[in-house]
Amino acid sequence: MPETVENDPDEYVAVCARCGIAIKTEEVGGELDGRFVDYVERMQGVANFVLCLDHWEEFKNNSNTSVEDGIARRAQSIADSQRNMDRYL
Repeated sequence: MPETVENDPDEYVAVCARCGIAIKTEEVGGELDGRFVDYVERMQGVANFVLCLDHWEEFKNNSNTSVEDGIARRAQSIADSQRNMDRYL
Protein backbone atom coordinates (compact mmCIF):
# COMPACT_ATOMS: atom_id res chain seq x y z
CA MET A 1 0.00 0.00 0.00
CA PRO A 2 1.15 3.56 -0.62
CA GLU A 3 2.94 5.34 2.22
CA THR A 4 1.73 8.87 1.36
CA VAL A 5 -1.22 10.49 -0.37
CA GLU A 6 -0.61 13.21 -2.94
CA ASN A 7 -3.41 15.62 -3.80
CA ASP A 8 -2.16 16.11 -7.37
CA PRO A 9 -4.19 13.87 -9.73
CA ASP A 10 -1.30 14.00 -12.23
CA GLU A 11 0.80 11.92 -9.80
CA TYR A 12 -1.48 8.92 -10.34
CA VAL A 13 -1.66 6.73 -13.44
CA ALA A 14 -4.42 4.23 -12.62
CA VAL A 15 -6.84 2.83 -10.07
CA CYS A 16 -6.37 -0.72 -8.79
CA ALA A 17 -9.26 -2.84 -10.08
CA ARG A 18 -9.24 -4.89 -6.87
CA CYS A 19 -9.02 -2.34 -4.03
CA GLY A 20 -9.93 0.88 -5.84
CA ILE A 21 -7.00 3.01 -4.68
CA ALA A 22 -5.26 5.49 -6.96
CA ILE A 23 -1.75 4.25 -7.78
CA LYS A 24 1.42 5.81 -9.13
CA THR A 25 3.60 4.30 -11.85
CA GLU A 26 5.95 2.63 -9.37
CA GLU A 27 2.98 1.11 -7.51
CA VAL A 28 1.53 -0.69 -10.55
CA GLY A 29 2.05 -4.42 -10.08
CA GLY A 30 0.53 -5.69 -13.29
CA GLU A 31 -2.18 -5.36 -15.87
CA LEU A 32 -4.70 -7.67 -17.51
CA ASP A 33 -5.80 -6.65 -20.98
CA GLY A 34 -8.21 -8.63 -23.13
CA ARG A 35 -11.54 -10.31 -23.53
CA PHE A 36 -13.80 -11.36 -20.68
CA VAL A 37 -17.01 -13.32 -20.22
CA ASP A 38 -19.49 -12.29 -17.51
CA TYR A 39 -21.50 -15.43 -16.77
CA VAL A 40 -23.87 -13.62 -14.39
CA GLU A 41 -24.88 -10.90 -16.87
CA ARG A 42 -24.46 -13.26 -19.84
CA MET A 43 -22.26 -10.89 -21.81
CA GLN A 44 -18.80 -10.65 -23.33
CA GLY A 45 -16.52 -7.70 -23.65
CA VAL A 46 -13.02 -6.32 -23.64
CA ALA A 47 -11.45 -4.92 -20.50
CA ASN A 48 -8.22 -3.57 -19.08
CA PHE A 49 -7.57 -4.12 -15.37
CA VAL A 50 -4.63 -2.55 -13.55
CA LEU A 51 -3.63 -3.99 -10.17
CA CYS A 52 -1.49 -2.51 -7.39
CA LEU A 53 1.61 -4.40 -6.26
CA ASP A 54 -0.16 -6.22 -3.41
CA HIS A 55 -3.09 -7.37 -5.50
CA TRP A 56 -0.90 -8.37 -8.45
CA GLU A 57 1.00 -10.72 -6.13
CA GLU A 58 -2.32 -12.04 -4.77
CA PHE A 59 -3.58 -12.60 -8.32
CA LYS A 60 -0.43 -14.50 -9.32
CA ASN A 61 -0.59 -16.63 -6.18
CA ASN A 62 -4.27 -17.46 -6.67
CA SER A 63 -3.77 -18.18 -10.38
CA ASN A 64 -1.20 -20.85 -9.55
CA THR A 65 -3.41 -22.63 -7.01
CA SER A 66 -4.49 -26.21 -7.68
CA VAL A 67 -8.14 -27.24 -7.41
CA GLU A 68 -7.25 -29.31 -4.34
CA ASP A 69 -5.70 -26.29 -2.64
CA GLY A 70 -8.68 -24.19 -3.71
CA ILE A 71 -11.04 -26.67 -2.04
CA ALA A 72 -8.99 -26.44 1.17
CA ARG A 73 -9.07 -22.62 1.03
CA ARG A 74 -12.83 -22.70 0.49
CA ALA A 75 -13.34 -24.97 3.52
CA GLN A 76 -11.10 -22.71 5.64
CA SER A 77 -12.99 -19.61 4.49
CA ILE A 78 -16.32 -21.20 5.45
CA ALA A 79 -14.93 -22.24 8.85
CA ASP A 80 -13.55 -18.73 9.45
CA SER A 81 -16.89 -17.15 8.50
CA GLN A 82 -18.77 -19.46 10.84
CA ARG A 83 -16.34 -18.72 13.67
CA ASN A 84 -16.82 -14.97 13.12
CA MET A 85 -20.61 -15.34 13.14
CA ASP A 86 -20.49 -17.39 16.35
CA ARG A 87 -18.77 -14.49 18.12
CA TYR A 88 -21.83 -12.30 17.56
CA LEU A 89 -24.46 -14.83 18.65
